[in-house]
Amino acid sequence: PTTTIQFTAHQSGPTVLTVFDARGRRLFKRSFEVNQGESIRAQLDFSHYPSGVYLYTIQMPNGIQQTRKMMLLK
Repeated sequence: PTTTIQFTAHQSGPTVLTVFDARGRRLFKRSFEVNQGESIRAQLDFSHYPSGVYLYTIQMPNGIQQTRKMMLLK
């Protein structure tokens, strides 16, 4: 299964999306060069990972970092 993570950039510049499993292992890391106000949609393939809780972090150019939790159900 695939999932989509969508967010809007509040500043222009390099933005990094990182996904971790519940044990803190990094599964995905994607970099984007974004413009202020741009909407980003990242599609991730979770077909090789089990159902469970995952965390994703968005690091923005101004140093702000947001972490969110998501649940994968197969």
